[in-house]
Amino acid sequence: MAASQTGQQVSEFHGLAWVRDLWTSEPQWTVDLDEDAIKRTMQHVLRLSGPCRVSFLAQGQCNKLYSIENPPRHFITRVTLPIEPTWKTLSEVATTEWVRDNTSLPVPEILGFHATCSNPIGFEWIAMTKMPGRPLHEVWGQISFEAKKGVIKRLAEFAVETFDQQFFRIGSIFPEERPATPYLSPPPEPEPDDDDGSPGPGALSEPIMEDRRGEPQIGGVISYDFNWDDRIDHNVCRGPFQNSREWMAARLKATEDSATERLYRALNRDDEESEALLDDFDCTFNIIDQLKRRINVFFPAAGPEPEATMLLHDKMTRSNILLRDNGSLSAVVDWECISVVPLWMGCRYPTFLQGRDRYIGPSRENYRHDAHGNVDALYWEHLDEFEMTALRQCFMHTVSMLKPEWRRIHETSVAKRDFDLAVKYCDDSILKHEVERWLNEMDMGMQGMQGLEERLYKYFL
Repeated sequence: MAASQTGQQVSEFHGLAWVRDLWTSEPQWTVDLDEDAIKRTMQHVLRLSGPCRVSFLAQGQCNKLYSIENPPRHFITRVTLPIEPTWKTLSEVATTEWVRDNTSLPVPEILGFHATCSNPIGFEWIAMTKMPGRPLHEVWGQISFEAKKGVIKRLAEFAVETFDQQFFRIGSIFPEERPATPYLSPPPEPEPDDDDGSPGPGALSEPIMEDRRGEPQIGGVISYDFNWDDRIDHNVCRGPFQNSREWMAARLKATEDSATERLYRALNRDDEESEALLDDFDCTFNIIDQLKRRINVFFPAAGPEPEATMLLHDKMTRSNILLRDNGSLSAVVDWECISVVPLWMGCRYPTFLQGRDRYIGPSRENYRHDAHGNVDALYWEHLDEFEMTALRQCFMHTVSMLKPEWRRIHETSVAKRDFDLAVKYCDDSILKHEVERWLNEMDMGMQGMQGLEERLYKYFL
């Protein structure tokens, strides 16, 4: 069934269903999107004339991306499931525009959006410029190490820029006032093409939001901690938070409530696994209790002043960083569910750069080769670890030269970042057992114990 909601009253969660097992859940589309509706909407909102071609591009966990071609212009429209209706879209738009206006990091230009499902497409959507380049994971193995260092230096400069523009609440960025209309003003007609066939400068104008006034505000946290599946309905404080203690306590409460609902579902099961499942839940609730007791240890009470915070893109993966063929940075994309976090959390390596240190490069002769002389895959894994270690050093050197305080906070916040990981994974069916071991070793006062972040590397590399 195609989606079309104009002129009728619909649920704000229209089109969304959750597929659940005991410990996890995944969002699912229950309706098919109407590409003709997408085409008509983009033609109207962006004032497109002439041929317009809409084609499916990709699908993420909560979104579907469509390519909008109106030669010589090319746009992207991202249609999203109503994980957190209205607010997720408003925050993504405001966050992307804040980055565009306040930093040197290249990001897509927001051209239009609709923050409710009451539109011909039937879902919230954002239209933006299509940025050149390919995902980092497609280009990384083909570019020089010097080009890679250039990318790392750009990301380090962005880390310093966000550090220099601090906030004083933990939450998400929103426009100062909710727009009276969901649309941004569309781009004008393109100027004559350059000789190479690409649009000339100024082909797209700076978008103007009709109700844009003043600085953005920090509102409640838009994150999966609070809006994933049944968590959207829980009576839990979502912020904005004054300090890390409030934030951690609210996240633990959200996880505890969600685990309790899953426990009730498990109790209704009538099979041989029930007893084992109860033990599994006991583990989760025990970890949550231990973390609650330790909040004051990791985050001692401070004064009445709110804690300093900064914007963190915590999904800066090899898929969300776009590079040109020559290896230069083209854009960083996917700014949904991005929050303003405490400095101890914000002063960290980009997601794709995190990993296990390897200071000595691998030698091919020390690895197995197959009958055709091809070296074992482990060699390439270790070579990547060696290279990423050198790039982390490049990142930290750049940050240290620009902002020594960033490095100091990073190096003195290991324990707090470990606590954050414990909160994040305390209900994960596999990783919670690493969290439990980490807590137990802490109770025993083990000297030189491995941090939680180090323990988890083997699961993500």
